[in-house]
Amino acid sequence: MVLALLLILAQISSDSLPADSASTGPQLIENGPVRVEWQLIKKPRVLTVGDHIRLRLRVYHPRELTVSPPLPAVPNEVVVLDQKHHIQYRGDTAVDVYDLTLAVFVIGERKLAPFLVSYQQQNRMYLAASDSVPLRVQSLISERMQDINDLKPQVTFPNLLPLWIALGLIGAGLAGYSGWRFWQRYRRRQEELEPELPPWDEALQALSKLPVEEWLSAGQVKRLYYTVSEIVKRYLTRRFEFPAVDQTSTEIVRELKSRKVAVSERFATFFLDADLVKYAKYLPAEPASVVNRARELVELTRPAPEPASPAVEAIK
Repeated sequence: MVLALLLILAQISSDSLPADSASTGPQLIENGPVRVEWQLIKKPRVLTVGDHIRLRLRVYHPRELTVSPPLPAVPNEVVVLDQKHHIQYRGDTAVDVYDLTLAVFVIGERKLAPFLVSYQQQNRMYLAASDSVPLRVQSLISERMQDINDLKPQVTFPNLLPLWIALGLIGAGLAGYSGWRFWQRYRRRQEELEPELPPWDEALQALSKLPVEEWLSAGQVKRLYYTVSEIVKRYLTRRFEFPAVDQTSTEIVRELKSRKVAVSERFATFFLDADLVKYAKYLPAEPASVVNRARELVELTRPAPEPASPAVEAIK
């Protein structure tokens, strides 16, 4: 196999040689003027079939001698994926350095066949070979796998399984959509049955549920002020019917003044103090008082109760 491979390399040169020399083919010489050495530069810690390794070949020869690039003696063991070449000179000796990237296709404790180079001397073709490269290559198949599974039985045609799977997926989608629609209708019906609290009652209820002591003991002053200011913004949105939840403090105060709300200045002071805590890292002396201030603003702006009719007064 080695000679068959390199006969191709020597074909062109042998055409110009005498018939008796060309017919003998290239001769492998161990201690000739050309020497091939290898060095393993890089390989994976666990080498498996098809993994890449990097091998450096140095071909030493006289300067005046032309030497072919190296080729693996057994091509089906490795595949040369990449090759980089440069020449070094040491006196009368030239050193061809080849950095090869190889893919390995053998399994077990193996020695890769040598790499061969050819050269012509005295009208004859000669070969020089490197030593074998020892490698341990693991199989990709697990050692626990003793058998290969049998083929699955033939599927009767027409195969209705894909149709049933598609119908099942469609049915599941329709069922999920129907359930979602039912839940939406149920939730809307529940919201219709439960009347919405007036904005002042909703705000007072939300303020009373705040865990003020817990947040303050945890140092969450900013969280308390942010939550209270959001409750007040929602109250103003519902009470005076303008989008306070989406406005800045300045815009809210301007809107309250345009509506001639009597305590608009107190709202301005409240939002200013809240902004200082939220954005300027201001720590008030009594942070818990923000809840009472918000409660007072709600009480001051809630509508006055309607007077009872004379008929009701007469009954009383």
